[in-house]
Amino acid sequence: QLLAPTRHLLQLALARPPTREERGKALAFLAEVRKTAPAPPPGGAVSGPAGPAGPTATSSGAPSRALTDFCHVLWNASELILID
Repeated sequence: QLLAPTRHLLQLALARPPTREERGKALAFLAEVRKTAPAPPPGGAVSGPAGPAGPTATSSGAPSRALTDFCHVLWNASELILID
């Protein structure tokens, strides 16, 4: 479910195709975040932003939370740090 968005986010952040190791680490991170995500609010879906593939929120909210956290990780990747 999260393989395609993960691959796309890595491609955008790194400006190159991700390695097999990077994809594996990313998917492991996402699985851990989804496992520890808080329960959804009673009786409703979690709202979230819509991306190119449509809304990212689901009834559990876990995929949306996981992808948001993953974006934060990518934003802090050493490959994106510019030292002038």
